[in-house]
Amino acid sequence: MPTTNERQADRKILRALTEVHGERKETLNDIRTKINAIAKEFGVKVRPVYDNYIDAGIAFRDDQLDKAITIYERILDILGSADNSILYSYTCVHMGTIYAMKGQFYMSQNYFTSAERKLRYIDKALTLLLNVNISGTYIQLKDYQSAINHARLAVDVGKTQTNFSTLSLAYSNLALALAKIGRLDEAKIEIETSLDISSDKYCERSWIYATFYHAVIYSLEGDARNAHINFETAIAKLEVYSDSFIQIELFEAYSQFLLKEKQYKKAITFAELMLETPSSHDDKKVLSGIYKVLVHCYRVLGDQNHELKYIYLENATLQQEMELTRVNEAKYAEKAVEYAKNEQQRNHVNNLKKHLESFSHLGQIIACSTEHSNALRIVASKLGEFIPFSMLALALYDEDKHVLDYRYIVDKGEVVEGPILDCYQNNKLGVYSAMSRETVLIDSGSVEELSEYINIDSVSSASLLVKSENLISSVLYVPMVLGGELLGVVTVQHEQSYCYNDLHVHVIEQLANYIAISIKNQKQNQILEQQKEELNESHKRLEHLYRTDNLTGLLNRHALQEDTSDINQNLFSSILIDIDDYKPYNDHYGHVKGDHVLVQLAEVFKSECRYQGSVYRIGGDEFLILLRCQTTQCAFDIASRIKTKIQKLKIKHNQSTVSDRISCTFGIHTTEKGKNADLEQVLHSTDLALYQAKREGRNAIAVYNSESKKSFCI
Repeated sequence: MPTTNERQADRKILRALTEVHGERKETLNDIRTKINAIAKEFGVKVRPVYDNYIDAGIAFRDDQLDKAITIYERILDILGSADNSILYSYTCVHMGTIYAMKGQFYMSQNYFTSAERKLRYIDKALTLLLNVNISGTYIQLKDYQSAINHARLAVDVGKTQTNFSTLSLAYSNLALALAKIGRLDEAKIEIETSLDISSDKYCERSWIYATFYHAVIYSLEGDARNAHINFETAIAKLEVYSDSFIQIELFEAYSQFLLKEKQYKKAITFAELMLETPSSHDDKKVLSGIYKVLVHCYRVLGDQNHELKYIYLENATLQQEMELTRVNEAKYAEKAVEYAKNEQQRNHVNNLKKHLESFSHLGQIIACSTEHSNALRIVASKLGEFIPFSMLALALYDEDKHVLDYRYIVDKGEVVEGPILDCYQNNKLGVYSAMSRETVLIDSGSVEELSEYINIDSVSSASLLVKSENLISSVLYVPMVLGGELLGVVTVQHEQSYCYNDLHVHVIEQLANYIAISIKNQKQNQILEQQKEELNESHKRLEHLYRTDNLTGLLNRHALQEDTSDINQNLFSSILIDIDDYKPYNDHYGHVKGDHVLVQLAEVFKSECRYQGSVYRIGGDEFLILLRCQTTQCAFDIASRIKTKIQKLKIKHNQSTVSDRISCTFGIHTTEKGKNADLEQVLHSTDLALYQAKREGRNAIAVYNSESKKSFCI
C-alpha cells in the first residue's frame, strides 16, 4: 500500500511527465531533474518506470524510433495491470504517433484506441494530445474529414488548457485538413490563429509547423511566391531548432513544391538532404515519394546515371514495402491478443491468430476477385469453431456503382451465389450497416427490432440473403472500414434467437478489421506489383539508352566497359574499323549526310556479325567488333565481306584521299588458343593493326601477329 508521501509524489511527478508533449531532449533532461527533486522533497525513490518514460522520450527525439518503441512497450507491460494509470494512456499516444511516422497506420490506430479505452475519467490534457495526433494520422491517410473532426475536438478542449504548443498544432492540423478539401478561406483563418498562438507563447516547434502549413496552403491556393517565402522561413528556423521529424515532412513537401514549380536542381538538393535523415527511411511510402521526385528531376535534367540510381532505389523500396505489409498482418493479430480486455476475449482473439493463414487467404481471395469455393468453405468451418452461425457472408462495396456485392456466402456449409444490393435503398440490414458504418446486432428478427434500422415490408425481405425454410433470427453485421474507406460488410446469421453476445461482436469486429487489412494490403500489393513492372520496364529502357548509341543503335563505350568481364572470358577475335577521311566528308557534305553514312555502315556491321559477336561505336567514326571466331581467317573473312558491302553502297566521297567512294580501314587481332583475353591488351593490339593498315594507304585490312608482335596487311 503506497504511503501518503508516495501518493503525493506520484501525483506531482505524473503531472510533470504528462506535460511532456514532443519537447526537445534538453527539456526532457530538465524534467528528469525536476522529478528527482520532487522525489527528494517527499523522501521517496523515483519509480523506474518514470525514468523509462523519459528515456523513451529522449530516444524518440533522437530519431531512434525502434529503441523508443522497445522502451515504451516495456512501460506498457509494467503498467498493464494498473487500469487507472494515466501514464499508460500517454504511452499509447506516443506509440501511436511513432507508428504513424513509420507509415504503419493500422498499428497507430490500435494504440490510439488503447489510449481511449484505458481512461476511466476525462483527462482534458490527454484528450488534447490524443486528438491532435489522431488528426495528424488521418491527414497522412488523406482522410481529411476525420482529421477535421479530431482537430476540432482538440481545439475545443485545448482552449480550456494551458498547453499552447499542442493547441497551436491542433489549429495547424485543422487548417491543413480544411485546405486539402478546398476550404481555403477557413483554412487561412485557422492557420493565422495557430501562428498567433505559437508566436505569442514562444512555441518554436509549433510555429515552424504553422509556417510550414501556411506555405502548403499558399501553394494549394496557387500563390507560389508566398508559399516559397513561408517554406524558406520555416526551413531557416528549423536550422536553429533542429527537429528531424519536422525536417522530413517539411523537406518532402518543399521538394514536391519545387518539382511542381520546375525548380529541379533545388528540389534535388532538399530531397537528397531528406535522405540523409535516418528516420526518413522508416516510412517506405514517404521514401518512395522522394525517390519519385529525384527520378523525375534527373530525367528532366538528362542525368541518366542518377535517374537510373534512384529508379533502382525506388524499386527496392517498393519491394521492402510489400514485405512490410506481409509482416504487419501478423503483427496486427499479435496486438489484438495483447490488448484483449479479458481472458475470454483473449481466447477468442487467439483463435483468430490460430487461423491467421486461413483468414489471410480469405482476404486475398476477396481482393483478387477469384472464386475459390473450397478455401471459402474451409474458412467458414474454422470460424464455426468459435462463432455459431447458419450463414457467413462477406459483401464488397463498389463505390462507383454504390452497391454491396455479396459474392462470398457460405450457407449451411455450401458456397452459394449472393445478391447485389442497391445502397440507395434502405431496406436491408447490410446496407444500413455499411452506410452508417455501424455494427448491427439483431436478437430476435422481429419487425419491431428490424424497423429501428430500416424500412421493411416483411422480416424475410430485411434479413435473408438466400432462400431458407426457416427465418433468420440472430443477425450480426459489421462494416469493414480501414483508413476512412468503406470496403464492405461481414455478417453471421443464425436461425435461433439470441445467439450472439458482446464477445461474439468483438470477435467478428476483429475479423472484419483483419479482413479489411488483408484486402487493403492485397490491393496495395497489386498496385506495388504494377509499379514494380513499370519500374522494371523503365529500367530496361534506361539500360538500353545507357548502353546504346542513339544514332546508330549500336552498343556504346558504357556497354563495352560493363561487358569487360564477359568479354575477357569469351572473346577470341576483334576488328577495329575506321572510316577513311570521315571528317572531310562531314565538312563537305554536312552533318546530316555524315550521320546517314554512320547509320548505313552500322547496318552493314550488324548484318555481318548478328550471330557471331557484338558491334560497338567507340568514337565518332570508329567502331569495334568483338567476335567469337577462333581463327584469324574467320575474322578476316568477316572484315572482307564488310569491306565489299561498303563498296557496293557506292556512297560518293569527293574529299577522300583513298577512293571516290566511302571506304574503311580495318585492324584485326585474334587471341591465341588456350589464353584468356585481356580487353585492354586486345584493343591495343587491334589498334596497332589498324595503324599499320592506315600507314599502307587506308582502305585495307591489317592483322596483328601475336608471335612476332607485328602487324601486316593482307
